[in-house]
Amino acid sequence: MTNQIANGQNIRLASWTNSVAKVGVVYGEDRARAQRNGHDIAYAVYAGSALVGGPERHAYYAARRAEFEAATVVAHDEIVTIGDETFRVHVNRGNDGEFPRNCDPIRLIPVAA
Repeated sequence: MTNQIANGQNIRLASWTNSVAKVGVVYGEDRARAQRNGHDIAYAVYAGSALVGGPERHAYYAARRAEFEAATVVAHDEIVTIGDETFRVHVNRGNDGEFPRNCDPIRLIPVAA
């Protein structure tokens, strides 16, 4: 069974302790241009985190924790579907520890039908 994920959904690796990456899919004219230029048509972006103080810190960290807990857990070489397309999860080097090391920790590589 493969994980069904959606454009805009958060995913994470089991090893990450409190981080998520947001899935994105390229559609329309942008998709054709991306394919012509050899760029990915689906991706996962890690936007980093912030240190927050003051009275709002509890709400901020609670929201981040809820986001983390709700994220779909994926693994290297796992097959996932986004809509009616199939992709293989590829964890970019160095991103399989406690947290992502860069903004593109996970690639979603199309699988031929």
